[in-house]
Amino acid sequence: MGKKLVSGNSWIVASADGKLTGVSRKGEKITGAWIWHKRFFCRNIYLGQTRLPEDCNTVSIDGNTATFTRDKGKGKATIFSF
Repeated sequence: MGKKLVSGNSWIVASADGKLTGVSRKGEKITGAWIWHKRFFCRNIYLGQTRLPEDCNTVSIDGNTATFTRDKGKGKATIFSF
């Protein structure tokens, strides 16, 4: 953790201390926190001033890409490069 993850125009950094920072595709500031819960990457974030619902993602890494799949692996997947 601590690497800048990029997907299109958006990016996010998940710091080792549990903080999340970044910028959305629409240029909105992303802030929040994350933890590992069992085998899931769980996060609470704000997109600008809007708090998004907590979500836990599965994470898989292949080379220089990381795939985060929402709703404990049952939702939409986002692929990031680092």
